Amino acid sequence: KVFLTSSYSFMTSNEFTFYDKTANYITFKVGKKNTFQSKSNTSIVDQVDINQITRSVREDEKNIKSSDIMIADITDSSSGVGFQIALALNEKKPILVLRNKSEKRKISYGPLTSGVHSNIKYVTYSTQDDITKAIDQFLEEAAKKIDTKFILIIPAEIDKYLAWCSDHRRMHKAQVVRTALEKEMVKDKEWKNYLKNDTF
Repeated sequence: KVFLTSSYSFMTSNEFTFYDKTANYITFKVGKKNTFQSKSNTSIVDQVDINQITRSVREDEKNIKSSDIMIADITDSSSGVGFQIALALNEKKPILVLRNKSEKRKISYGPLTSGVHSNIKYVTYSTQDDITKAIDQFLEEAAKKIDTKFILIIPAEIDKYLAWCSDHRRMHKAQVVRTALEKEMVKDKEWKNYLKNDTF
């Protein structure tokens, strides 16, 4: 599932048709049912009822959480897109950030372009072919990062500990388990040797 977002000005720009073509390509790759486009960034605030905006924001938040990845075009800056990227980062979603190389749009995006966040891949483009290549590569890479559901049966004592951690460390139980496993993976030499020969 892919959540696609951009600014209102970029979505409706007559100068470029990148957004529509990108949306069509994503739909072609993953299907219409698996493609979500931002609702809250599709109108001008002053011209829309505040209740409608609230509903759109809530729907976007729900779709971001249920999506596996996000693709965001930041060619035109938007606080709404920035908020959505932050939400996706908080949900640990892989994010492809796109920006047109146009000389008219020389803006510094700081954290989005720095490479600091491992879940953000930043790509600049000039043509639609650049975008499709970036999307194809990103989908392939993201498939290796996407979370899978795993049901774990645990004793009551461990569940009690996880509940305590959740309350005192403000983490979901699943995140406590994930963090513990990630620490174990870092120390596991046999696992690291296995990864060197990993073919799947």
